[in-house]
Amino acid sequence: MKKYFSIFKYSLKMNTTFIVNYLFAAFSFTVHMLVFNCLWDYILKDGSLFGYTKPELIWYIVVTEFLTYSISSLHKRISSMVKDGTIANMLIKPINCVGYFLCEQSSDIIRIVINLIAGIIIGLTMAGPITVTPAAIGMCAISCVISIIIANFIQLLIGLIAFYIEETRSIYFIVQKFQLLLVFVPINFYNKFVQGLLLLSPTTYMVYVPAKIFVKFEGVADIKWLALQLGMCIILGLCVMCLYRKGVKKINVNGG
Repeated sequence: MKKYFSIFKYSLKMNTTFIVNYLFAAFSFTVHMLVFNCLWDYILKDGSLFGYTKPELIWYIVVTEFLTYSISSLHKRISSMVKDGTIANMLIKPINCVGYFLCEQSSDIIRIVINLIAGIIIGLTMAGPITVTPAAIGMCAISCVISIIIANFIQLLIGLIAFYIEETRSIYFIVQKFQLLLVFVPINFYNKFVQGLLLLSPTTYMVYVPAKIFVKFEGVADIKWLALQLGMCIILGLCVMCLYRKGVKKINVNGG
């Protein structure tokens, strides 16, 4: 555990040099919110859509965008390491590569805090406060942690697919499009068929569940959503370990 904590500390120290980059990302976050603030202002005025008022939709997008901007492109790095053989050098070290990457990603706490502060300011400025219970805030916080873990597992899976195919950008492109379907509007906005497809996608549990819990807290129903989210997290974790072990075996058989 000590070596993983050392990785976390080193990565955290390195991330402090990128604070300006994170601030520019927060600016991009603001621009997106301005666009959707104008859009929902024009469409809804003082009404509601599918049970969501304009302030609720703004806060929904604040949560989903906060999660989206808090995730780095880990898949690009892993894919590059697999293709240029760097991953083989890591395998001879007394450390699990998956654990290494997860510890490294956990140092993104600086990015997460900056985006959280930016999101709260944007939400209060554009939509004002909405009624939120302490239970909703607590469950949303737990859900956000699980969401970030899910996001990192997805990034790991996409990167590790490079063991088998040359280019992973097309896979990331597809995953990203599924993610964007629920970044800007809740699942209720789609018909039953599309909802069924989205419920099978891990990205739904990454962006939709935390935002839904925060904006439309329903107690027992949201506990079920949280359980589904945790289940998806476990499934993805098992998939990552399985794909990693098969990839390592493939490298060993082929001699790197």
